[in-house]
Amino acid sequence: MKTTHIQNPIITALLSVLFFTATPAWSQAIDTRIGKFDLELGVPTKASAEKLFDDMDFQRACQAYLWALPSVGFEYVLREQRNVLGAKNGDVVIYKGYQNVGRFLTPNVTTPYTLYFYCTIDCDVSVKSA
Repeated sequence: MKTTHIQNPIITALLSVLFFTATPAWSQAIDTRIGKFDLELGVPTKASAEKLFDDMDFQRACQAYLWALPSVGFEYVLREQRNVLGAKNGDVVIYKGYQNVGRFLTPNVTTPYTLYFYCTIDCDVSVKSA
């Protein structure tokens, strides 16, 4: 049995308002956190639907940015290790102190960090199954 989940709280709120308000009006307006939505016969108008989809696009863009931060941060540290510190493939670099951990996005300045990056693109790696 396949189940689906509504992931957006705005759509959930709008649907709950639609289903739990029993008004016989032909058109009505609902005030929400992101603005006013007009409904005709309980269905969002074209302008209201576009506003909802625009807000969903904005939320997805924010989520994509937040989810990309760790990988962007590690890519920056990799480039710093190779270009500034001169570390080669597989070298271990230890970051200690206030100045050294400044390369990270959210470092704990009292914790030493030990990192190494190993890139398999530059070497011949083969995997054989038994």
